[in-house]
Amino acid sequence: MHPQVSFQIRINDTANLEEIGLRVSQALNCTFTASEADEFEGDEALETKVLGIWITLNYSPDVPEGEMRNYRLTGDVPENMKLPWGDEIINISEYILGVLTRFDSNKWYIADLNEKLREAGLDLSE
Repeated sequence: MHPQVSFQIRINDTANLEEIGLRVSQALNCTFTASEADEFEGDEALETKVLGIWITLNYSPDVPEGEMRNYRLTGDVPENMKLPWGDEIINISEYILGVLTRFDSNKWYIADLNEKLREAGLDLSE
């Protein structure tokens, strides 16, 4: 069995999706296209496939263009490649964060557990 790789990096920015996509494209040397993946439920998103990794870029859909949005850059092995692979997942978020910090902005970050729980409606700080 071979391990899989994944990552999730975020940035809060007022730029639109295409601008963020262009910046990421230049930093990671890839080309995004509009995504029609079911998981985005018709919301605006971009995607690309590089080195067998499906990379998507999307944002909180309820925030209008020009306002501060939380953009999510996520990389995962495409569903059609997961079956023959093992369960071991190598998280390369720190590496991708380093690339984006060096070639784009130091505002990119990795979400902590509390941020992810709040998004899922499971805020444990109450």
